[in-house]
Amino acid sequence: QVAQASSRAQIPMMLRRPIHVSPESIGVSQKDLVDRILSARSVKDIQLLAGKLGAVGNDDAIDTLSGLLTDPRRGVPEAMLSAFGDIGTEHAVDVLVEHTKDDRPSVRTAAISALGSTQSARAEKLLLEIVGKSGDPAQIAALSALGSLGTDRAVEALKTAAMSGDTQIATAAVYALGQASTPASQQALRQLIDAPDA
Repeated sequence: QVAQASSRAQIPMMLRRPIHVSPESIGVSQKDLVDRILSARSVKDIQLLAGKLGAVGNDDAIDTLSGLLTDPRRGVPEAMLSAFGDIGTEHAVDVLVEHTKDDRPSVRTAAISALGSTQSARAEKLLLEIVGKSGDPAQIAALSALGSLGTDRAVEALKTAAMSGDTQIATAAVYALGQASTPASQQALRQLIDAPDA
């Protein structure tokens, strides 16, 4: 389900969601790309290939590559989660939501960050919950993901966080408002120029 409450009225919702193309249109098959990811030896190669997968991948790719979410190499699970966020299907959201409870902090953070790419109402709800948990180490990632969503509810939560007494949270919220780049977020940023906290 797509997060509908958006102040990006000038950009249709279909253009805000991840854009997918046929793998053949860019001269590669999804199977070839998945096989290359599975056989890649370096994390850098996996990250590069995973970046391409986001534009052409589907639920089959997610199922085939989910085993890499337990790969011990730092950066591999994170690259897969980022690609799954770009794929943005309901199945992708399911996998991302599941990994927001991962014991590995970097994997949990990657899953939370990737939720912002999905433009999903479920993602928005979970991100708002994380932002509301004071002291959660993933709050900053959730703030940034809300900036990627850019919905009205996300902007409201970012405005509230920007007025927080916690400088780190407030700063992250201000940056996320800039990332949202909606009329509502721009108005919030203009109001924050006069904030008493430098």
